[in-house]
Amino acid sequence: MRNINHVYVHIPFCKKKCPYCDFYSDESGSFDENEYHLLIKKEIKVRNLQPEPKTIYFGGGTPSLFSPKFFKSFIGRFKKYPKEITVELNPEDININYLQKLKKAGITRVSIGIQTFNNRLLKIIGRRHNAEKAISALEIALSVFENVSADLMIALPEQTEPELLGDISLIKKFDKLKHISIYGFTLYKDTPMFKKRNRLHLSNDSMFENFYRTTVKELEKLGFRQYEISNFSKKNFECKHNLSYWLLHNYVGLGPAGASFINNKYFKNISNIEIYRKNLWNNKNLSAEEINFSSSELLKLKIGMGLRTIFGIALSIKEKEIFEKTALKSQMVQELLKEKIIFYNQGILKLNRQYFTVFNYIVTKIVEQLQNS
Repeated sequence: MRNINHVYVHIPFCKKKCPYCDFYSDESGSFDENEYHLLIKKEIKVRNLQPEPKTIYFGGGTPSLFSPKFFKSFIGRFKKYPKEITVELNPEDININYLQKLKKAGITRVSIGIQTFNNRLLKIIGRRHNAEKAISALEIALSVFENVSADLMIALPEQTEPELLGDISLIKKFDKLKHISIYGFTLYKDTPMFKKRNRLHLSNDSMFENFYRTTVKELEKLGFRQYEISNFSKKNFECKHNLSYWLLHNYVGLGPAGASFINNKYFKNISNIEIYRKNLWNNKNLSAEEINFSSSELLKLKIGMGLRTIFGIALSIKEKEIFEKTALKSQMVQELLKEKIIFYNQGILKLNRQYFTVFNYIVTKIVEQLQNS
């Protein structure tokens, strides 16, 4: 199966899972990276995949638990090295020797889970690193890699605006940083922090919007361009891998919980390493979920994903007919266009980024109108 230019590899292992995280990972402490590489290779073979990647992304879990040898072995299976190969790193795993070996292994981009530089807040959300380690990790990464991204969380439990501004003021000191991802703190069911929700001082919607708008404004002052709801970059340093998701390019996700979108079909692997391993070796189905999108469903998905970016979505001829027909009938869509909340020009549909804070509401309304047309 060719025409797959974007490959995600899930590394489902953690020393200790963060109490707010709902991504699949195993914290038993028992893993063999050589065996895991065999499993990934087996999955590629069983699924008859022949990717020709332009981007590779190693996410987790905690990819930085694996040695540079693992990444080099995986990357080496492809004829051409992609220009963008990302590894997610935890600050506590970073040292200069490890990063230099990662670079030699072919890694071109690293993404560091800083979350916050505030020790009080790091303790509240159960992170293993402290502010000093976060600063050191960024300094080391920027001394080795040109393309470094940092994750920040906003609207953390008990976070104040001065604390948020304190995080951003520290970012200012790292002028070589090329990319920032911001995430609003979210409580997910079946996480340890969700069980403590009544004891947490959480931000309300108004506070979150204030934090978000403040962050956008301050990052833009530092030269970061917002190109997606949660992502900011210096010029030409957008994460090309993540753009493949939002723009609905073909991508494959390998490993337990890996998600794929290939030729308008979505797959998600079983979120359990033991069952994943057993099913692989017994040639059984790996999918926990499969969705074949019809043309109308695909348009709704395109709107829900593509409007997250400043680039918007390019509608096909049929999709243009559907949207334009809806716009003629729907007072709601007409109002969104008139008030310049959404823009539509020559088949390109975009959301005014001033309304990113109410993205879900606007997308829901547009999809409702499409269904009613």
